[in-house]
Amino acid sequence: MLKKRGQLTIFFIFLFVIIIAVFFVVSLEKEEAKSSVGTGIKQELSVDDLNIRNFAGSCAEKTGKEALLYLGFVGGNLKPDPFTYYSFDDKYRVPYFYIDGKNSIPVPYDERYWANLLDIYILNNFEACINDFESFEGANIEQDVIKSETEFTDSSVIFNVNFPATIIRDFETVKLEPKYIKAVNARLRDILKTATIIVEQEVKSDKYIHWDYLTEVSGKNYNITAFTEDNNTIIYRIIDLENKIDDEYYVFQWANKIGTQ
Repeated sequence: MLKKRGQLTIFFIFLFVIIIAVFFVVSLEKEEAKSSVGTGIKQELSVDDLNIRNFAGSCAEKTGKEALLYLGFVGGNLKPDPFTYYSFDDKYRVPYFYIDGKNSIPVPYDERYWANLLDIYILNNFEACINDFESFEGANIEQDVIKSETEFTDSSVIFNVNFPATIIRDFETVKLEPKYIKAVNARLRDILKTATIIVEQEVKSDKYIHWDYLTEVSGKNYNITAFTEDNNTIIYRIIDLENKIDDEYYVFQWANKIGTQ
């Protein structure tokens, strides 16, 4: 009998501890809720908030990849547009880096110039990807001014996108972390230096293609070609065989208009 009373005593003590613990947790949650309403700012992101931030991050990556692809293939698709073009047809054209005895790019190589072109594309197209967060029906989201500062490494291009956004619900606002950093593998720094050297060579002598240099460059695991079009135009194309973007090797091409023999 004493044994049973002892067991009952232990049981009631255990139950009492559980009740106290539950009361403590509920009280703590209430205090946090009051605190959130009082300041109007929520510190931790809900699943929905994380989904919204992940969506913005996917737009930063998507727009960065597009900026790289457009810069490499058609000179950037930029507004305002810094280049004159050689046109194959109404939709496909390649920018001149050298035309009428003048270069259209900074010589010697200026990395900030090229990074700025990528930034212009980001600024022109990022919000179109966001599309006022229409994918999140019913969400009240305020957006602020977007900023972009692209950087190069020897093996990649890093897109630093700053996109402030605030989610507003009832008495609560959530400020999303505005920094999105996305790296895309492509040896753009080296490719642009190569393009600059080719332009420099033709500024000095534009009567022929400098095949010896192209052969040297191909030894760095590039597929580099030069082929002539009409109007004394040469199309140069460099394919980075070490990096793909969405399963396609990265391609960079431009046009030079050489002198007549």
